[in-house]
Amino acid sequence: MSRSDRDLNQLFYDMANQAAPPDAAADAARRRQRAIGGMRALHRHSVDAKSHAVRRRRRLVLTLSAAAAALVGTALAAGGGWLPFRFHESTHGAAVAPRPALAKPTPRAEAPRATSMPPSVPELAHPTAPEAVVPVSPPNRVAKPRSVDLEQVNQLFADAKRARREHRDADELALLQQLLTEHPGSVLSLEASIERFRALARLGRNAEAARYANLYLARYPSGYAADEARSIVGNAAP
Repeated sequence: MSRSDRDLNQLFYDMANQAAPPDAAADAARRRQRAIGGMRALHRHSVDAKSHAVRRRRRLVLTLSAAAAALVGTALAAGGGWLPFRFHESTHGAAVAPRPALAKPTPRAEAPRATSMPPSVPELAHPTAPEAVVPVSPPNRVAKPRSVDLEQVNQLFADAKRARREHRDADELALLQQLLTEHPGSVLSLEASIERFRALARLGRNAEAARYANLYLARYPSGYAADEARSIVGNAAP
């Protein structure tokens, strides 16, 4: 086979294996579908943005309505006596305050009428002294813990927990002792008493740890740290 025949065969082979050109109609349809999909995505995004803005405006209106109602109730309570102020949900979801009840007028006590003494009864030379009025002492009110005391208790307990995490058992024990001495009736006194005999046990002061553990068991025999307290007492026993 000559060279020209081989070249001609190669040309026919290349023409047979050449890929067919893309169909113009199919390509246009694909472009149109992509354009429609992009327009739909843009439309969904705009709808979502509008609905989000509407929800934000609605929440803002509800918040402002509730704040205005609260301010009005506070002003009425300060001007005309205490007002039981409650909020009710209306049909539109806004907070509505009920109308304040009118205070009933207190009836005035009528002055006692002066009655003339009959002429047959002589006037007393020494009128009897009125009965002594015994002052009634108000009932003892339980003193509420002040906010300053609560802040001090929380700060001392937080410092003690930090010292424990940092393995400063002596500092933790000192902070717990200060909390229990200055604020014996605080809400954290139980937790502080438990942490105190734990710190003493870690420091090797077993006798003191056992003494405070016994105090805890005497007050809380079935407390959540009772087993630990009994273990400390048992270890300190000779």
